[in-house]
Amino acid sequence: MLHYTRVAQLIRVGDSAPLNINRVPQQKYLSALSEEDGLALLAELDLPAPATTDGGSLFGRPDDFWKGEDTDAVSLGNVRQEQEYLRRHLLRGRVTAACSICGEELPQQLLIAAHIKPRRDCTEQERKDFRSVAMLVCSLGCDALFGWGYITVNAEGRVRRGISAETKDVEAAVDLLIGRPCGAYNAHTAPNFAAHSDLHLARS
Repeated sequence: MLHYTRVAQLIRVGDSAPLNINRVPQQKYLSALSEEDGLALLAELDLPAPATTDGGSLFGRPDDFWKGEDTDAVSLGNVRQEQEYLRRHLLRGRVTAACSICGEELPQQLLIAAHIKPRRDCTEQERKDFRSVAMLVCSLGCDALFGWGYITVNAEGRVRRGISAETKDVEAAVDLLIGRPCGAYNAHTAPNFAAHSDLHLARS
């Protein structure tokens, strides 16, 4: 049997633990015992940890079971303040519009206001220039293929092959788009399409 003072030395402390920062039992009914704490107590008692032949854990939960606490957490970070206005500018009140890459007419919820030149590489002034910075692309594949550089747009405004595809399926998706005219290509967007191509091909 373990004395409670030894238990206090072994297990974790904190707001969600059995003990507070002073290693005094918290005033509450129940407190979760972490797997690490449980193993430490078993080792102190010279007891073997239970075998888990099914890939489970000390508590009989499989490894694909979330072991943390709440799945939601508060996070602080930068917000793209212009994104809502950029999307509104591109849609111009339409409930359907064509994807700039594949040309398919789609409902607005399947269209993304995608930056042509990666936003992280744009200056503050470039981000504010709505006529040249972005285009509407579909979430059915074109956004990802363009965003990751698998496709680019050449100086004639047509879709061309970008970085090498790692799988046959990605290559097949790219093949369907090669040679298509880009609906967003014009004198204003041309420099950003060139920058997009240069950035991705330089990194490949």
